[in-house]
Amino acid sequence: MVLRIEAEFALTGRSESGLAVSMRSGGQSVFATRGAAPIRIERTIPLTPGQALDFVVAPEGAGRTGAVRYRIRLYDTGACAPVGAIKR
Repeated sequence: MVLRIEAEFALTGRSESGLAVSMRSGGQSVFATRGAAPIRIERTIPLTPGQALDFVVAPEGAGRTGAVRYRIRLYDTGACAPVGAIKR
C-alpha cells in the first residue's frame, strides 16, 4: 500500500527553540526536518500491511518549547484521493 501523509506542526505561543519533526518506519528514518516556522509535510510512503509509521515531535534545541498545534491526515492512495485536505 502507498500511504499519503499530509501534516502540519506549529508552535502556538512563545518558545525558546523550534521543533524537530521526524517519521520512522521499519526502524529507519523516512523523513526529518526542523525549524521555527510551521512545518508542513506532504508526501507518499510505501508500507506493507502491518508496518508501523511513527511520528516524533521534539524541541529543536535545549530551550523550552511551548505547546504544539498539529494536524495529521493519512490516506491509502489506493482507496481515496484527497483534494485540498490541508486548508490554509
